[in-house]
Amino acid sequence: MNRYGIVVLVSVILLAACGDDGGSNADEKLTAVSSIYNLGDCTDKLDGDTVFVKAEKADFVCLNGKWTNADSLGPRIRKNDEKGGSAYVQPPIVAIDDKSISGVSQKGPFVTGSVVKLYELDGKTFAQTGKSFTGKITTDDGKFSVSSITLASQYALLEANGYFRNEIKGGKSNSPVILNALTDLSDRKTVNINLLTHLEYERALYLVNTGINLSSAKKQAEAEILNAFGIKGEFSNSEDLDIFSKGNGNAVLLAFSVLMLSDLSEADLTELLSNFATDIKNDGSWDDEVAKARIADWAQMADLTGELASIRSNTEKWNLGTVPEFEKYVQNFWYTNYGLGECRVGNKAEVKATTNEHSDKYGTQTRYICKDGVWIEAMDIEKDFYKSEKTKGEDGELWTGLVTGKKYKYDETQDRWFSATHNDTTLKLMGCTTNRNGEIGQSATDNVYYVCKNMDWQKAKEIDHDTNGEKCTSTEVGKMINGKVTATNMYYCTTNGWVILKGGWSWDVPKELRFNPDIAYGTMTDERDNKVYKTVKIGSQTWMAENLNYADSITTPSLKGKNWCHNGTESRCDVTGRLYTWAAAIDSVALYDSGNGVDCGYGKNCTLPARVQGVCPPGWHLPTSTEWNALIGEVGGDSTAGKVLKSLTGWYNGGDGTDAFGFSALPGEYSDDYEHLRIGEGAVFWSASDDGVTYAPVAVMGLYYAHDNAGVYHKGMNCGLSVRCLKN
Repeated sequence: MNRYGIVVLVSVILLAACGDDGGSNADEKLTAVSSIYNLGDCTDKLDGDTVFVKAEKADFVCLNGKWTNADSLGPRIRKNDEKGGSAYVQPPIVAIDDKSISGVSQKGPFVTGSVVKLYELDGKTFAQTGKSFTGKITTDDGKFSVSSITLASQYALLEANGYFRNEIKGGKSNSPVILNALTDLSDRKTVNINLLTHLEYERALYLVNTGINLSSAKKQAEAEILNAFGIKGEFSNSEDLDIFSKGNGNAVLLAFSVLMLSDLSEADLTELLSNFATDIKNDGSWDDEVAKARIADWAQMADLTGELASIRSNTEKWNLGTVPEFEKYVQNFWYTNYGLGECRVGNKAEVKATTNEHSDKYGTQTRYICKDGVWIEAMDIEKDFYKSEKTKGEDGELWTGLVTGKKYKYDETQDRWFSATHNDTTLKLMGCTTNRNGEIGQSATDNVYYVCKNMDWQKAKEIDHDTNGEKCTSTEVGKMINGKVTATNMYYCTTNGWVILKGGWSWDVPKELRFNPDIAYGTMTDERDNKVYKTVKIGSQTWMAENLNYADSITTPSLKGKNWCHNGTESRCDVTGRLYTWAAAIDSVALYDSGNGVDCGYGKNCTLPARVQGVCPPGWHLPTSTEWNALIGEVGGDSTAGKVLKSLTGWYNGGDGTDAFGFSALPGEYSDDYEHLRIGEGAVFWSASDDGVTYAPVAVMGLYYAHDNAGVYHKGMNCGLSVRCLKN
């Protein structure tokens, strides 16, 4: 057998028996000759015959009065002849008697109720004789059968008409479609109907009319259809393929089915199939480059956005069999259509643009990069630096990308290029890089100072100017400096960098730095939990100089669920103390159990003892409103008490106090239904006085960052406020 699958052995035997045929008689059937000059005339009787020419080492076919080299007709015409002989040898007509045919009808699978018809074809002309048989799909897997078939020839046309399962969307199609399959029933009992059988129908009939037998015509048509989608290889006959079975041929069928449907409606699909069949009929070539590009654009999107995975999921959920690996053929189609070629180890990291001028991606900045055996959309930095000589640069250097025109900056420490920020490119300070972190520069664009932080230029704050050039690393934690621009400002080095002591709050500043260093504080120990507190004597009163931080809800049940720390962080209670509701502050459970019968709550007046220990340690008590007013009077009255009672640091927007008496009030956060103070904005303390004021019966003492006043006013019982205890 030669490379075309023609049985040359017969020719050799004939030559050995009869000698080389040095001439030819037009009425004799030739099998082999020594040269083309021995072929003789190509007559009507010889039309379709194949002769092997030894000098040319090729078959020549008699077609339309002319001997034609069979190579020019395409090797698949002969190579795939299932009978093992010439594609131009027509098999005898065989009648079919009482035969049953089954198969599957698939676009996705046709659903229950779809009709399948089998039409008898004339054995010579392949025209329908008018005789037909009907079957029906009774399950949603597309299986059908047609029984008791009796035909004058082995040739038949099957037609499936119905709705199908849409593998793209996962549901049933909105309207029916019709698919055909041309078949030879002489030696088969199963025929599958699909898009390949449908599209090869008209092309195969055209080839049959040129003298090729049906088997070879169908194989050639199948190969030409798949070639239009960049699919090459040897696969089973289209009528044997099944999208729910393993194997490359079945994967090809599913890929082809997915590509043809893509994002089309059923009506548009039918139109595409019709145009495709008409286009390929005469020359075996699909020339609609616009349609190809549209499908390629969809395939590219489906591949890169994960829609192919959704299609696989849709088909697998139907539980109709194994879904073959169709994805590689879909990928190959758009790779080929875009002019990308294969993605192999040899072209790893190669970046390409589509060369298909009909594609929506043509002429755009979109590029594709070969990674791990597949083409994916390249990032801006990948396409901008591809084939660029700018592998390195000076620290902070700016460079313009080759494709997008975007700006990039080189970071010497990290030895790579990064996308430049807007400020990098407009402030004329070069790029903000790792090595320049903390650097301050004045922009020539707006004469404003900027600081390099987190790889971008940010408007410099006062702290940036005041600490510029001063190191604050792990070895300098605890270091304090005066501002370089504003000498009265003080800064403290923490593990998170410089923080200002005056003018704002930071949890990184130790509590000890908030006390007035010029005050001689006393101390007391709470025997309940052994916590030690600073104390201070102001006039005749002795106060705790810091907020209470007692939380034993077992010993003191009133505390259960009624005390908390800022932001739920226990360590913060060590700095600003706890926040308590009023019931917790007065220890309402203890008051009730002692027989006082205190009944407090919304809209009620409480009759409290003259002195309420509440949550305070033994020997100390919760101050009354009268005692708070006494403190305010002692330090100078309402208008100035705020200034002298507030701590030296930690208050926002110039609200720091002088802490002249060592009371050291810290601005702890609190909130209720009417007011919310953030940390750094205010300090509000409970009293033991229920003054019976409607809606807000409890007296409190408050200090605020916005002014120097201090005063006693009223709040509701469920607020979370601080407690300062007064010595008995």
